[in-house]
Amino acid sequence: MHLNYIFFNKLFSFLAILIPLALITGGFIPDLFLTLIALYFLIKCIHLNYWELFKNKIVILFLIFVLIISLNSLFSSDPFISFFTSIVYIRYLFFSLAIAYFIRYEKNFINYLLASIGLCLIIIIPDTYFQWLTGKNIFGWTAYAENRLSSFFKDELIVGNYISKIFMLMTILLIHQNYSNNLVKLLNTILLIIVNFIVFASGERAAFFHIFSFTIMIVIFSENNFFYFKKFVIISFALFFIIIAFSFESNLKNRMIDHTINQLDENIQYSDHQDNMNALFKIASVIVLPTYYGEGVPKILIESLASGVPIITTFQRGCRELVDNGKNGFICRKKNSKNLSSVFEKFIKLPNHEMKQMSFNCMLYAKNNLSEDKVSENHSVAYNYFNKLI
Repeated sequence: MHLNYIFFNKLFSFLAILIPLALITGGFIPDLFLTLIALYFLIKCIHLNYWELFKNKIVILFLIFVLIISLNSLFSSDPFISFFTSIVYIRYLFFSLAIAYFIRYEKNFINYLLASIGLCLIIIIPDTYFQWLTGKNIFGWTAYAENRLSSFFKDELIVGNYISKIFMLMTILLIHQNYSNNLVKLLNTILLIIVNFIVFASGERAAFFHIFSFTIMIVIFSENNFFYFKKFVIISFALFFIIIAFSFESNLKNRMIDHTINQLDENIQYSDHQDNMNALFKIASVIVLPTYYGEGVPKILIESLASGVPIITTFQRGCRELVDNGKNGFICRKKNSKNLSSVFEKFIKLPNHEMKQMSFNCMLYAKNNLSEDKVSENHSVAYNYFNKLI
């Protein structure tokens, strides 16, 4: 290995180790670390002509996938932006290969990564549990939706997903390292039970399905000596703590069990009065207002755009002015259910990168046209115009 790369290998492997912790701060810092690691590894491969890890069918399939979505983006409404957002997916390939390289050649990389994940769990699990008990985390932050937990993620209801994913990664790494220390096995077994409980209490159904399925599989298929307790004891404890959660929080049962069953039976769910609209916008993919009478400028559409949620509405005065058709939403015909269905289907079939771009366009439109300063400026222009006429 070239001497100059010894330091950089240490530096960028350290950034990779910090990513689990950085995820708590939001998306920017971990994505920055990921991109820097990917760029470094690409430069290293080119400079040293190191292509050993690329001789893999999965790598080739991923490259084909990136090529296909990049070419497909050329036929979108905004080819340049769509192509750019598609082609940058390739950074995930170089990041993954960099991690594989660090695992193979950087001594103790996995051990340090395990320590980083363990520290994350030590920080996030007690805080989430505290929020479940008191309604607020240690900084006094409340969750932005009823019967949900968010911990340090504030208005992002993803703490259950975060805990489940990093715990699964930690368990897989422990199995890979073949740890036989009784203390490690005891701690991991206790964590397995606690994580199932706290993810369930977070109210995130998909995250709980993932962690509980993982628990079942890991208990069934792992070696008998991987856990400190017998396997049936682990499952029993996990179910016991979930029953406790039910007894303390009846609304949790309504969301996790009753609401899930109802969604299997019905396509439409009617919600009661909502005080926290921000929480709804966080989980909404689109806001649909097929109005056919005079609206003024609907506040729901303004809030939706400001929250980065695309809108579908009619060509009604006060509504049509907010839609840049195909950019931040779509226009449909009034009192025409077939056309509304067609427009809605068109939105659903948009590629993920185009939906993200549309969300960005919504916030940009709101910032440029609907901010307090902009509205005040427009009112001032209008008043001055009419004042001259008088």
